[in-house]
Amino acid sequence: MTIGQFFLGLIIAGVGFIFVWKTQWIQEFVGYSMWGEKWFGSSRMLYKLIGIVVCIMGVLTMTGLIGGFLNWLVGLIVPSQSA
Repeated sequence: MTIGQFFLGLIIAGVGFIFVWKTQWIQEFVGYSMWGEKWFGSSRMLYKLIGIVVCIMGVLTMTGLIGGFLNWLVGLIVPSQSA
C-alpha cells in the first residue's frame, strides 16, 4: 500500500459519503431513475446504495485489499478453467 493509494481511497470514500449525505441534491442534479423507483421504491434509495458501495470500494482501496476483492468477484462470475 502506498500513500497515493491511501489518498485515492480516501477521495473515493469521500465521494461515496457525499452520495449518502446529499442524496436529495444528487437526485435533483441527476434526476429520477425509473429502474430505481421500480426495484428500490425510490431513486434516493438507489443513490444511497450506490454511495455505500462506493464507500466500501474506497476503504478497500485505502487498505490495499481492492485487488484481492476484485479477483474474488471476477472469479465468481468467470470461473477459472483448470487443465
